[in-house]
This record gives sequence, structure tokens and C-alpha cells, in this order.
Amino acid sequence: MVSPAATLTEIERAIDSQKPGAYLRFGDGDLRVAEGLEDRDTGPTPKALRMEMSDALRLEGPGIFRGFPLNSKRYGLEPGMYLGVHEVPDADVQHYWRQVEPFISTTRVYSSVALHYLAATDPTRAIAFLRRLRSHTPLFVGNKDWHEQKLKTIFGDGGRVGTLAYNSWPQADRITADIHAALPSEFTLIVMAAGVTGRVLQKRLVTSGVNAFVFDFGSLLDAMMGRDSRTWIRRAPGLGDRIMKGLLDG
Repeated sequence: MVSPAATLTEIERAIDSQKPGAYLRFGDGDLRVAEGLEDRDTGPTPKALRMEMSDALRLEGPGIFRGFPLNSKRYGLEPGMYLGVHEVPDADVQHYWRQVEPFISTTRVYSSVALHYLAATDPTRAIAFLRRLRSHTPLFVGNKDWHEQKLKTIFGDGGRVGTLAYNSWPQADRITADIHAALPSEFTLIVMAAGVTGRVLQKRLVTSGVNAFVFDFGSLLDAMMGRDSRTWIRRAPGLGDRIMKGLLDG
């Protein structure tokens, strides 16, 4: 499994070279959806969502970076990971691996928590990466109710495509159309923060051939917006404020 730091470095190179692709972070919720099981955010899984999630899992090729929740004693832990903070129990990881192995023809698996982990353990590196993202003035796709001034601090003055705070699947077609309408002809960075639906949106964009790299941001954005939505955020009090201050100071 590629380390968190190396994961961000490879993504930076892809974005800076204007290489279309995506960084997809598959979590336990995504894998439950791919099995057709109920997810806490989307509820019972519609057949169409399950099929599109399975298609997203199959994405491979140049510019595609897929991360899976495999950090465990069996498959490897980074210093400072423990149960509740990015470590997954071995039994769960073995189940996840049986799910994703049929979709992986390469042995290169990326960290699904690269930015989250480095924000807590190496904030200087995480802030440098966030500044790199901001320098590309990305199109942000995420919660329509997020604070605009904070979004501007994090991502700059790029466009916005709003989603629901939870379960945007019923609006997936509208969101997809809005993204296409907002894209310029030149290469674009898209930052996605749309939960389980986000992976489906990434798959749709990649397979439609857009001239863009789609980066899945994840729950660090919750921390930066002052929302303690995950155990790892609650166990790092003030993390979001520290990262925001680093961006403001820069």
C-alpha cells in the first residue's frame, strides 16, 4: 500500500502535469453500497447506485488513484494509527479485501486517508498540499450550505456546484449536468466532497472523458468547517482550526 505522503506526491504530479484522472477514496460505506447493503447516509441501496458504485470500483488506468480502507495490523499501519483513528480491525479488512480484490489488477493501492492522516501528523505537508490545490482554483462540488468564505480560504475563487449535506444520490443526474455546465474547455481540477455519491460522480466524469482531475477531499473538510463528524476528528481537538490558520497565514 502506497504511504500517505507518497500518495499525495503522486497526485500532485498528476495535477501539475494536467493529467486527467481521479483520486477515489473508497470507505466502508461505499463497499456496503457495492454489496447492495444499507448505508447510514444513503439508507437502502437502490440497484442503480449499487451498479454505478461497482463500476467506480473497477476504474483503472493512467491517472486513477484508488484508496481502500485497508490500514490494519495485517496489511500495515502508519505511526499514530490506532482503532478509531484510521486503523481498521483485521477481520473487517479481510472482508473488504475479498470485495475489492476482483477489481484490482495492480498491486499498487493508495492510501484512502492520506490527507486526513498528514493533517494530524505532518500539518506542514498537508497545508502545502492544500495550497497546491488552491493554486489550481478548483471547481468545488459539495454541501451547498458550507460557509462560502471558508470555502474561498481553502479552494480560492473557483466555481461551486452544490449538493445536499447527506445522500445526494437522488440529485446525482442534476449534479452531473451542473458540473459539465461549469467546466471550461481547458484542464480543470475538481474537488469533490459528496460522500458516497461522490464516487459515482467521479466515475461518471472520468468515463465521460472530461479534461479534469477529480480529487475526493473527505472528512477533513468537516473538521475545517467546525464539524466533528468522525472519531478521528474528535480525537484531534482543534485540528481543523489549525489547518485553516495555516492556510490563512500562507
